[in-house]
Amino acid sequence: CTKSSPANAQHFSFDNEKECRSSNLTQESKPIDLSLNFDALGTDQLKSFSDSDDRATTLKNDSLQEKSSDPENSQPVKSTAFRSVAKHIPSGIGPNLSRQESKIKTGRLASEFELPKWITASAHKAHADEKIGLVFRNEGSRVIVSKIAPTSPLLGSELKEDCELLAINGHRVKSARRAAILVKEKIGQLDFTCFKGNKPRPIESELSMLRLTEKDCKDIHFVTMNGLVRVAHVFGSFSKSTIKEGDFCLSINGTVPSDASQAASLILKQSTRLIIMLSFSLSRLKANVVEYLMPRRQVVWEAGSNVCRITFSIGKKSYERRLRVHNDGNCEDISDNEVFSRELDKQLKKFTNAFYDEFHLGISDLAGMMKRS
Repeated sequence: CTKSSPANAQHFSFDNEKECRSSNLTQESKPIDLSLNFDALGTDQLKSFSDSDDRATTLKNDSLQEKSSDPENSQPVKSTAFRSVAKHIPSGIGPNLSRQESKIKTGRLASEFELPKWITASAHKAHADEKIGLVFRNEGSRVIVSKIAPTSPLLGSELKEDCELLAINGHRVKSARRAAILVKEKIGQLDFTCFKGNKPRPIESELSMLRLTEKDCKDIHFVTMNGLVRVAHVFGSFSKSTIKEGDFCLSINGTVPSDASQAASLILKQSTRLIIMLSFSLSRLKANVVEYLMPRRQVVWEAGSNVCRITFSIGKKSYERRLRVHNDGNCEDISDNEVFSRELDKQLKKFTNAFYDEFHLGISDLAGMMKRS
């Protein structure tokens, strides 16, 4: 059974025409030196993601503690780190939903996602005009196998309709048109690398493909934290990819690493070959949580940073605050200007409490998904 495609989806194939058809049918590896991992990480990166008993409020600025309802007693908002004790999304910040409802609304309910299975399939073209019987479509940033013809040599293989196409003969595929061109121009062996799954992969997942030398493979360090493999440092070619420090490694060329040592070993084994790493992006998780809690028009992220500017509306006045979102889920107000507003203090506390709660909910669901994989 083939899923129906969006009405505006474009499908690409060179199997039936000379031009692209577009329709609306819609050697032994070295173990990682784990001694550097925890020493090199910042304090905020060493916080436990699963220790719910450690959710005590830490308000470093005494001026934010509630003293009186008298506005004259309000104190300026300083650069302050907040920590959450909230069990529900506070009223006034985003939808007032229960934890279970909010998990569904934000799209991070663990059972809705799964780690995709890595598959490969091959076909042989004896001459340029031979048809392979595949049609591809773009779906966001992904290339999907839209249709497999009944006469295709790949019919009956692990390659199925709705698989996510990653590479053809080791070449990364970024669009349906590019995939169709590679299939049309190739004579001989065609090797398809794909992700297959009954459910989508996490919305915060990032796919990175790199072709590296053995030296380049040493430019990424991992750490094992609460059963998850986390990226501790990236250098060189890795620093130019979508992989960022603090992200979680989900799979490397289809293998799910059990710890940091195995992740480093898998990278070294793939030197001189295409490395396809699926990671869980903390930046995406942060952005998704902030977008959910606050209207988009009120939030602006500073390019290439973990800092966002959020506008809080209090009565007829609006206050913009700069918040640094740390990798442990804490938010820090780093605004240059001081604002004397007791109500703003309350709004900031509500937001940071809600953010911490939802952030750790996302990490918890990630851990649950990885345990099932």
